[in-house]
Amino acid sequence: MTIFNVFGLWRNTSASSALHLISKKKSHETNQLPYNVSDSVRQHPQCFQSIGKMMVLSRILSDFLRRISKESDFMPGDFYDPKPLRTKKFFSMLIEFHDFVCHNSSRLLDIESDAITKKETNDRLMEDIAKKMEIIRQLRIKNENIRIQEEEMLKRIAEVKDEILEAQGCKNDLKRQYDDTKIAISACESDIQASELKIVENKEVAEKLASQIIQPIEREELEERENFLARIRTENSEKRKNLAKLKQTLDIFISCF
Repeated sequence: MTIFNVFGLWRNTSASSALHLISKKKSHETNQLPYNVSDSVRQHPQCFQSIGKMMVLSRILSDFLRRISKESDFMPGDFYDPKPLRTKKFFSMLIEFHDFVCHNSSRLLDIESDAITKKETNDRLMEDIAKKMEIIRQLRIKNENIRIQEEEMLKRIAEVKDEILEAQGCKNDLKRQYDDTKIAISACESDIQASELKIVENKEVAEKLASQIIQPIEREELEERENFLARIRTENSEKRKNLAKLKQTLDIFISCF
C-alpha cells in the first residue's frame, strides 16, 4: 500500500477531490500529441509528454494551493512562515492527512490484502468457469451427436417397421398360397386315385375282351379303351409331376413358417 493509495482513500475532502479530478484530466490530455504540433515535436513524443506532465503538475499545485487558501496570491514562501492563516490551513491539512494515514494504514493494508486474496480467488474461479464452459461445450457437442444418432435410429426403426409390415403381408399371402396348395394336392391325389381305379377297371375289361372272340365293333371299343387308358396314364404322369412340384412348394412354405 503506497502513500498514493492512501491519499486516494483520503480524497473525500472537497479540495483533494477537486485536485484529483484536475490531475486525472490533465494527465490524460498530455498523453496525446495535439494534431497541429510541428514535425520536430512529433519525432520526440516522450520529451513532449514529459514537459507537458511537468506543466500539468505545476498547474495542479497552483490549483491545489489556490483551493486551500481560497486566494490567488499564495506564494511558496508561505510554507516557511506559519503566521498567515492560509499557511496554517495548509499545515493543518497535512497534519490531518498524517493522522489519517497513521490511524488507517493497518486497515488499508488489510483491505489491500483482502483485495489481493479476492482477486486470486476470482482468478481461480474464472479459470474454473472457463474449464467448466469448455466441458459444457464438449457436452453440447456430444449431446448434438447423440441427438443425431437418435434421429437416425428412429428413422431406421420406422423403416424396419415398414419392412415388418411388408413381410407380414408377404407371410399372409404365402399362408393363403400354402392353404390353396394343400387343397390342390388333396384334389390331385383324389384324381390320381380315381384315375388309377379306372385304369384297373379298364385293364380287367381289356383282359376279358382279349379272352373272347373280338368282333370289329368290340375291337374298336377295345382300341378306344386302350386309347383312353393311354390318355389317363399320360394325365396321371402329368398329375404326379404337378403333385411333386406342389409338395416341393409346400416344403418351401413350411420352411418359411
